[in-house]
Amino acid sequence: MNQEQHVHAIKEKEQEVQVLSDKAKSLYELNETLFQASKGVRTSEIDDVYKKINSTFNAKAKLEAEVLRLRKSLILLVMGE
Repeated sequence: MNQEQHVHAIKEKEQEVQVLSDKAKSLYELNETLFQASKGVRTSEIDDVYKKINSTFNAKAKLEAEVLRLRKSLILLVMGE
């Protein structure tokens, strides 16, 4: 992978991270609405949203790790040139 491909891959992954961040924020807002509607009682629907939040954060963490790996690889590539 050359320098340009690294930069492109990093930008793509960072965009995906942002999409997941936005999704998590949206899910938190949904949970807040559900809590208000249920008067603070935890329901199965709220639990399902928590599971989605958890999986969103797991996916986001994996992408962030991939971005770090790509950045390190890019630095090594640039230093080697």
